[in-house]
Amino acid sequence: MDSVNTGLNTLLILIMLLFVTGLFKPHVVLWWEDRQNRIKVIRIYGISAVIILLLKLVLNTLIQA
Repeated sequence: MDSVNTGLNTLLILIMLLFVTGLFKPHVVLWWEDRQNRIKVIRIYGISAVIILLLKLVLNTLIQA
């Protein structure tokens, strides 16, 4: 289970780096979109970060039980 936690931590760090980069230069992280703006960055990478954080919390809670 430790490797899953490490993988989720790595994925979360990557998403947060893309999130911060996208706030300054949205076209770098949303290259596949026709229109790149900060709202789309927040929507895509912010929701992804929240989902991964919730997944980490659930998995840590299940491991503790």
